[in-house]
Amino acid sequence: MKILYVGPLWYGSTSLQRMEAIQHFGHKTVPIDTEPEDVRKKQSRLICRVAKKIFGPKDFANTNKRILETVEKESFDVIWIDKGTYILPSVLSHIKRTTRSLLVHYNTDDIMRKEHQLDNYFKAIDIYGVHFTTNNFNIPEMHELGAKRVYFSELACDDNMYRPVDVPEEDKRKLGSDIFFIGHWEPKTEKLIGYLTEHQMPVTVRGPNWHKAKNIKLLSSVVKSGPIWGQDYVKSICCGKIGLGIVSKWNRNLTAGRIFEIPACGTFLLAERTPSIQSVYVEGKEAEFFSNSEELLEKAKYYLSHDKERQAIAKAGHERCITSRYSWKDRVREMLEKVEEILNGERN
Repeated sequence: MKILYVGPLWYGSTSLQRMEAIQHFGHKTVPIDTEPEDVRKKQSRLICRVAKKIFGPKDFANTNKRILETVEKESFDVIWIDKGTYILPSVLSHIKRTTRSLLVHYNTDDIMRKEHQLDNYFKAIDIYGVHFTTNNFNIPEMHELGAKRVYFSELACDDNMYRPVDVPEEDKRKLGSDIFFIGHWEPKTEKLIGYLTEHQMPVTVRGPNWHKAKNIKLLSSVVKSGPIWGQDYVKSICCGKIGLGIVSKWNRNLTAGRIFEIPACGTFLLAERTPSIQSVYVEGKEAEFFSNSEELLEKAKYYLSHDKERQAIAKAGHERCITSRYSWKDRVREMLEKVEEILNGERN
């Protein structure tokens, strides 16, 4: 297939990893980056962040114009939109009217959370030929909004990036930790991390917006940096002992990318107990789970002091990622099979 792939393609983004997975299967892709480096810098400015909250997302990368120019020059079997925040309904309608391309939408976020600002997507939801979501609970909501074909596709990780690596001693001193959480701040996460620090547990936190934490002690003692990406993220996982798999309450998440990334790196996963996470790992053998602060503390203490058990579970979790195919290649292969089935049905 020939695919026009539209999404944020900065290094470390899962959108880039999915595009590379498509390329792995031999499909020709033409990329359109919705968030190139100069745009990301512009979007990070305070005035742009304020304007986005008031007026909604602005297409600084001229994505819509670039899409139209590209489809006028070339024909595509598929136009793959990875989170259509910036894509105008008029552009999609024009493509549907003038080409035979299948419009595919992929999204990992909870579409009902207003902060994601998906107004363009809502207006165009019935124009897309097929939707893929990592949130089962969004599927009936999407149908109600007008989506015709909606399929669930679980989160995953990039098996080229997330794997056990030897971390230099200098990086271990900078990035290493006994217990770590890498991800954004929200009140529920702060409460869990705070409970560990109150009981003198050795925790480090990295990720966006932790300056919003209410606990001053937490902020000063355990938050080590803002977001980290790419190899620094991988190194941080690999040189930690226990990786916390806390999922977002804001996004109604039942799983998260880190649920796959931590075991894929050969590190012990201590995750929130949800039906989704319980379905991918065997508790006590391939990962450990908790349902509240007390259980989190109890298991963190136990596994920090039982190295052999922790390492055995980490090894089994790593093997589960490989044998059960929790990589983007595996997820993308399944989605492409569905896309080809739809294309064959429409063209026969």
